[in-house]
Amino acid sequence: MAGLRQRHGTPILIRSDFAGCTHGILAHIRGLREHGLDTRFSVGVAITEPIRQAILAAKQHLLWVPALDSDGEPRDGAEV
Repeated sequence: MAGLRQRHGTPILIRSDFAGCTHGILAHIRGLREHGLDTRFSVGVAITEPIRQAILAAKQHLLWVPALDSDGEPRDGAEV
C-alpha cells in the first residue's frame, strides 16, 4: 500500500460500468475505508427498455417501490 499514503484523506471516486457492479468489488471499495481511504463508487448501466419502464413506473408512484432482479422479479428486501 505504498501509493496509498499520498491519497490518505483525499476522497477517491471509483467509477465503473455494469461489469464492476458485483458485491465483491463494491465491498472491497467500501473496505478500503478501514485503511483511512475515503473511497466511493459510481456504477453505470445501459438504460434498456425494461429499465426505462421501471424508472417511469417508480416516478409515477413517488414512493418506494420494490427493486427487481435481473430476471424482472422483486428483490427480497430491496426498494428504489
